[in-house]
Amino acid sequence: MISMTFFFDTVGKGDIKKSIKLIKPNGHYIHSVTDPFTEMKIKKELKNLNIKFIGGTYKPTIEHINQIRELAVENKVKPVIDRYFSFGDIVSAHEYVDKSHKTGNVIIKVVE
Repeated sequence: MISMTFFFDTVGKGDIKKSIKLIKPNGHYIHSVTDPFTEMKIKKELKNLNIKFIGGTYKPTIEHINQIRELAVENKVKPVIDRYFSFGDIVSAHEYVDKSHKTGNVIIKVVE
């Protein structure tokens, strides 16, 4: 099993308990689409664990995106990619995600 220093949920459909198991002690659980109910569930699961919760509506700036890109280029973070779809197959991509079988991010290629 891969362990990481942070888990960043940008969709809100992930299994909270499984996600937490991926996070190293002193790590962060970041949830960008948190509603009050989900926040309470996450905080309950994190109780007595050495993991910090960061939640709320996250609005990244270009600076934030560039910092994340630099971390990826330097192999300090590694995104988990499940599948790639072309823009013409976007309906299939949504159907695939809706089935909840994905094991990583689904990427839509806008330009080949």
